[in-house]
Amino acid sequence: MRSLPSLAFGIGLSALAAGLAASAQAATASLRGAAMPEGYARISLAFDEPTPMRVRVSNGVLIVAFGSPVTIDVGKIVRELPEHLSVARIDPDRRGMRFALARPYKANLIEAGDKAFIDLMPENWTGLLPGPPPEVVADLAERLRLAEARNRAAAPAPAAPAAPLSLRGAALPTLDRLIFTAPPDTRLRHELAEGRLGLTFDKPVPVDASAIRKHLPEGVALTSHETSEGATRLVLSVPQDRQ
Repeated sequence: MRSLPSLAFGIGLSALAAGLAASAQAATASLRGAAMPEGYARISLAFDEPTPMRVRVSNGVLIVAFGSPVTIDVGKIVRELPEHLSVARIDPDRRGMRFALARPYKANLIEAGDKAFIDLMPENWTGLLPGPPPEVVADLAERLRLAEARNRAAAPAPAAPAAPLSLRGAALPTLDRLIFTAPPDTRLRHELAEGRLGLTFDKPVPVDASAIRKHLPEGVALTSHETSEGATRLVLSVPQDRQ
């Protein structure tokens, strides 16, 4: 039975350690309030990292819930919005704030990256809801542009187009040699029949027909060429006496 106090002491230390860890990981935010010319009040928050939020009004209290603990000072907000708020406090676990409303209001939340805006509008508010400040919209657009630019810069460069099939000839005393230049590891299959020499390369390679014709031996002609998804085929006409 004497071990019970020791056990309770160990649990207390664990809870304290967990609380300190949560504190080290808590986001930080600034808070300010302003009455807007359009007839509503705006509570603005700026976080050091994006933090999800929810808001609701219940029994004359604006309740703000954070997705994670937040370190924030609510001391000045009532002085900044004396006609809208009477009391402000942060929850003990720092996962929320509560504001006593001076009169009934409707609340609307706008989240914009690491910023958020809570608008308090009269219950008889009609028309469009207020939007984020123009400078915030411009900042988000610029961040998006920079992110897209970084993604484009990090994307692999498109593969260079394959060089066209090239040909050079070598005239020897007893034969003419045709030497083709194709991509590495290209295999060549050929067949000769009825005066036609068929050459099939097992890779799709662009064909510059005029350049190939320029280097063919006398009497040999390129009659057709075709490049498909998996191969390139040339057909040459060859004189009977050279077969």
